[in-house]
Amino acid sequence: MINLLKPFIVKFYLVFFILIASISNNALCDNDPFPVFKSIEANVSFWKSVYSQYTTKQNIVHDNNRLDIVYDVVSLEVSSSRNARRRNSQKNRVALKKYKTILKKLSNSFPPSTPEELKVVNLWKKYYNGPKTYKTAVKNIRIQKGQRDRFINGVIRSGAFIEQIKSIFKQNGLPVDLAYIPHVESSFNYKAYSKFGASGIWQFTRSTGRRYMTINYEVDERRDPIRATYAATKYLKNSYQTLQDWPMSITSYNHGLNGMKRAWKKYHNYESIFNQYQGRLFKFASRNFYSEFLAAREVAKNYKKYFGDLVLASATHTKAIEMPGFASAKKITDYFGIPLGRLQDLNPALKSTVFEEQKFIPVGYLLRVPNEKKYLNKATEMPSELFTDHQKRLAFYRVQRRDTIISISKRLRVPKNHLILANNLDSRARIYAGQVLRVPTVEEAAILLAKYKTSRKQELQEVPIQEADKHLSQLAQVNPNIVSGNLQVDRIFSKNSIRYGVISIEAGETLGHYAHWLEIPTNQIRKINDLSFRQQIKTDHQLVIPLDKVSESKFEERRYEYHKEIEADFAEVFKIDSIQIYKIKRGDNIWMLCNSVFELPFWLIKKYNVKTDFNNLRPGQQLLVPVIKEDNTTEENS
Repeated sequence: MINLLKPFIVKFYLVFFILIASISNNALCDNDPFPVFKSIEANVSFWKSVYSQYTTKQNIVHDNNRLDIVYDVVSLEVSSSRNARRRNSQKNRVALKKYKTILKKLSNSFPPSTPEELKVVNLWKKYYNGPKTYKTAVKNIRIQKGQRDRFINGVIRSGAFIEQIKSIFKQNGLPVDLAYIPHVESSFNYKAYSKFGASGIWQFTRSTGRRYMTINYEVDERRDPIRATYAATKYLKNSYQTLQDWPMSITSYNHGLNGMKRAWKKYHNYESIFNQYQGRLFKFASRNFYSEFLAAREVAKNYKKYFGDLVLASATHTKAIEMPGFASAKKITDYFGIPLGRLQDLNPALKSTVFEEQKFIPVGYLLRVPNEKKYLNKATEMPSELFTDHQKRLAFYRVQRRDTIISISKRLRVPKNHLILANNLDSRARIYAGQVLRVPTVEEAAILLAKYKTSRKQELQEVPIQEADKHLSQLAQVNPNIVSGNLQVDRIFSKNSIRYGVISIEAGETLGHYAHWLEIPTNQIRKINDLSFRQQIKTDHQLVIPLDKVSESKFEERRYEYHKEIEADFAEVFKIDSIQIYKIKRGDNIWMLCNSVFELPFWLIKKYNVKTDFNNLRPGQQLLVPVIKEDNTTEENS
């Protein structure tokens, strides 16, 4: 009888101990919502060294799965010149080739014969599982740039709002240490902007950001650290309510909530996801995001230990005033006696289009002014003459064949120098069919000329073209500062007393965009075009849209503003350095190329390959791919 019961007794105790372990683990998570699991300790340690030890002038050569395997550290040249960048790239290639050669030799069971080879053998000793260990490692060599100097700048910048951010999380019942996520995302740089359009200290993309914030041609609340924090609070609270786990919720901030739901459904806990999940998009960045957060939290909380004493930025005390109407930024600054640049610093959500007089400060916007008596008194008695009941309309012109800047200037009755400055044309004012030029107002042109005058520190005459535009950037046929593409309605027809338009789909546009611009549900567009729920639209294909609720001109204006907004934001941070040629290989598609190979947005690739049919790429076909560099002044001046 005892022998018969023995298996049941063993099973009972096994279940009992598993239950106790589970309870203990839950208790641990209750005490610290952000546990450092055993399996990620090496990763957390690696990221701590990235943030606190190595600077942006050092590249760490390491294994992308085993982050404690660090082969080498490459010292980079400080200069930002093209020659220095080329030499730095060469140093990286040499380091990669060196360690790939060593690993390939070891994978063929050759014994180490040099100090470097012996070093690699010792690095892999605890993970060694036969020659295949080295064979796999050949494919996993990665280079990570150090971040110490950027992290220090981030800690200094964070002083202006870290306590307010913590307070917002506390008020919403969330762990206050979530306030350290921006160290990973942006180093607390509110001007931070990614190649794929993520913006601000929380790096919200447009699609996610629009769920919680206002993002348009005049206002981008992602750039406002406090307003974006309220949005991050909503996102993280929703993520935690869905996943019931902070490590997974934080990872979802990088990988997306739906992606983490799929991972959780398969593995049910963070450690298993970290160790085993092989999702198509669950790559290095997503897998390491929680480890980076833990490392950033440790270094930022104890910055004196890692960096010594730092003088942190002081919090700015402001008062928000709701705008009762649309208002010129210049008139507001004149009324309050606040310099335009100061008002811009206090209101980072207001875009340059407002301060360049293309657009008014929108009605309902909460304008921040210094929290001082003289400004608050003025706020209570703002005269009605400051405001208007409508927003400025944006004017634009699509270049046709045989157009010249002079012919357009005459046709639109706009001085040619205004068109040149507004569109940052080259010294010959070259334009090309398909480009969409911005047509500036008199007020906007005056500001552009004043800015140009200040930047060049010279007097401009009434007709400054020959003298002024020779200093403007020299660009080829593709001008990255000008929107290109067919943004107009191709033709209009009526059916059953309803007006419809036919448009060509441009890069980056979705049915959601059209629905937003037309103020209608997405299914209405699907129904008109007989599109199933899962059917995707394709660039350059035609689409029918209803024009009974929003006029043709209003639709075109909103469409132009969307593309101009994306391209202007990109141009603020990134510059085109050179052009490379890529040959299409079998199996390539533009989505995978943009995301995994070029790491550039599709609209930018399309701009440089206007005549390419991206729906039918062929092996051997060549694409022009711009090489971009980040404008470091964005980091330095923020």
